Amino acid sequence: MGSYDENGEWHSEMEDFWNYHGYANGPTQNSYSSYSSLTYNSGTNPDSGGGGGSVTVGDLLDALLAEMGNSSTDYFAGIDFTQFGTDEEPVNFFSSKEPKMFHRVFEESLKKNINTDGDGIFRVFGHGNVGLLQDEKTKIVTADKFDIQMNKKNKNWSKVDSMKNSILILYACMSGSELNGETSIARLISQKHTNTLVIGFDGYVGFGKNVINGNGVIKKVNVNLDFPDNFGSAVFYKNGKEINRLPFNYFQLLKY
Repeated sequence: MGSYDENGEWHSEMEDFWNYHGYANGPTQNSYSSYSSLTYNSGTNPDSGGGGGSVTVGDLLDALLAEMGNSSTDYFAGIDFTQFGTDEEPVNFFSSKEPKMFHRVFEESLKKNINTDGDGIFRVFGHGNVGLLQDEKTKIVTADKFDIQMNKKNKNWSKVDSMKNSILILYACMSGSELNGETSIARLISQKHTNTLVIGFDGYVGFGKNVINGNGVIKKVNVNLDFPDNFGSAVFYKNGKEINRLPFNYFQLLKY
């Protein structure tokens, strides 16, 4: 993953915006592939690619409720979601040493989805590469290893196979990419959890700042590591099969 400033450019200061590519290195399914080190491989090609912000459905809802003199937190406070018996709040696989922007994007998702118990949508934020995810200490290269780490962070993941219309979204670089015969981690998880729609991303996920409100936001998914082209896609898997893919700018318009 990379991080962008509000103008879509790489930032040179190592604080909120690092000019480091944070996509993961390490063993893929069948071999060891040195794509890049986690976080510490310096990006050396700053550009002026622009990019601007994005407005999510959640942003629009917040704005509309504000016009009515309310907030999303207050508006949904009176609804009893506990009747559904599940809690699918977003999960953060980033370590405490990561740039702040990664955590800000996660925190924004948590804020928007904290009262969505029972919707069956699990969201994971972390680093990735072809065939793997990375949490603080562990390279996750199989669905079984994913389950182990996921269950530590969200107890209701263990119930996913009994949920109706469950969804897992892997907000991680190349979580839906398949290169050189390697299977994407999204497909691997889908092969095990056959009732769950698993969504990964074919490309590099860029975290940045929303120019409207300054919040953390996923701005683009790029095919080219060093240029924010936004040509990446969201890939949908069910029962181990790819059933759809959408350009990321279209995916942003969905409820996810």
